[in-house]
Amino acid sequence: MTDNHRNGGIFILLFLFLFNAKGDELRLDEVDAFSALEEFRYQGISEKYSLSFLLLNIPNEGEETYHRGQIWGNSKNDGTRTVIRLEPVAGNGEAEIRLFLENGIDPVAWRIRKGTKTLRMIKGASLFFPLFPGLVLTPFELQMPFLFWEDYIYEGVSKLKGRRAFMFLMIPPLAIRKANPDMEAVRVSIDTKFKVLIKAQILGPRRQTLKSFKIVSLKKIQNQVIIKRIDFLDEISRNKTRFIVTGADLSLVIDDVFFRPDTLLEERLPRPSNRFEHF
Repeated sequence: MTDNHRNGGIFILLFLFLFNAKGDELRLDEVDAFSALEEFRYQGISEKYSLSFLLLNIPNEGEETYHRGQIWGNSKNDGTRTVIRLEPVAGNGEAEIRLFLENGIDPVAWRIRKGTKTLRMIKGASLFFPLFPGLVLTPFELQMPFLFWEDYIYEGVSKLKGRRAFMFLMIPPLAIRKANPDMEAVRVSIDTKFKVLIKAQILGPRRQTLKSFKIVSLKKIQNQVIIKRIDFLDEISRNKTRFIVTGADLSLVIDDVFFRPDTLLEERLPRPSNRFEHF
């Protein structure tokens, strides 16, 4: 059975969430499925937070490389705004890049390369360009705008590694279809019990899986459970980018004015506070 729903909510950066561990099993019908999707959209972590992470590039052939990064996030009712710093691989001549992302019903994205003074809006086809050459991860996966697309189809319940999941086929709006004609839809899998995203697949012609990303492990910190590791896999080339959280501060103290595109122009971004927990 299928249905389309208009939807909204706040962006949950890089799949972070409060661990919503309810004891009762859901009745697996359409009403519960739509409720689970809406609840997932509105979940979030503490209002302001900071994360450190590694991006491990695992090519099908060749040597592995990695990038270090930092995220600062601010969750609000009208969306989540994030500032991201990504370091290049040492000695390869690349420059640090910084991103400003805002998600929700009207997502926006900005980018700057260190050493320049020009902010560039990320839109259209550039949303699907790798953050660094060779990486599978793109701004599109960081934003996850598909979670808020207005049109979607409920596909029913399936099992993923022993866990039941609600399956939704998210239909891209016209602007996304023009930017990436090869993408026909994104299939998302939401755990029926905990109402968290456990897998997403970008689908191409004839519903062929072009790219997939799945949650591999979780980490409990400061009374919350966050994502510890996510794998992003290019199903065609078999190249993989592994996102690994290496530290977090879920009670960040920083002014709201920090969360704006102009922050990317600052010479230095904040250092981790004494509340920052490395792991």
